[in-house]
Amino acid sequence: MEGGAVFGGGKYETNSRVTISAIPSSGYKFVRWTGGVSSTSASYILTVTNNVTATAVFEKSEESTTQEAICDIYNGYTSGLTDLFKSRGSLTREQEQFIISLANIAAFHELGASMQTLQTDLINYPSFNILYSKLNKLNNHERYTQGWTPNLNLSSWEYDALVSPEVGNTGFQLKFYFTKEGETNALGLVIDGLAIHTIEAALEFLERKMIDNTSVSDDFLYDMHRFNALNFMSKYCR
Repeated sequence: MEGGAVFGGGKYETNSRVTISAIPSSGYKFVRWTGGVSSTSASYILTVTNNVTATAVFEKSEESTTQEAICDIYNGYTSGLTDLFKSRGSLTREQEQFIISLANIAAFHELGASMQTLQTDLINYPSFNILYSKLNKLNNHERYTQGWTPNLNLSSWEYDALVSPEVGNTGFQLKFYFTKEGETNALGLVIDGLAIHTIEAALEFLERKMIDNTSVSDDFLYDMHRFNALNFMSKYCR
């Protein structure tokens, strides 16, 4: 697509709420959606009831940059949301997935990846998958991970992932997992090769661990990946 890329497309269950985003290349700006969507907003939320085709229209604009466009989408999307850093319950899973995906897109752009190929290679897991609202699936990872550092898993003593250089001056990196929770090609943001989380979630996890020797909870993972995405975007868009 000349002028930019579209993210959020794919196959979804009926009545799923999906956010699609049009991200222009530097030197272009988004104008409107055509086809099954009529809007001038670069990010658009729709409820899937049947097959929908949406086409983004871009036009040349010397004053526009891709980073500015991504940050405009992020700031517009989160402006009405409160308690973004609260451990649980402040965001829907769809909102969580959108923010995580946008952060991964922003990180790839900062690393110089092609938005044209990324729009088909970086996709959401299905809403019923355990990794939905936590990570993205990255197909054809060889296009993006050349020169990334192999990551040694200290539990298994196997190299199970690749870690990118630092993304700009944010302190964050992208981490590509060869397999994760039984899935292949998972991707998310980390610091020093590790995912981080809020103190609240960590204390809650330790309390549960002491009471019933529970494993890492889904809520704990939810908090961890959202926290990374939000903190990364706050640095990327400052």
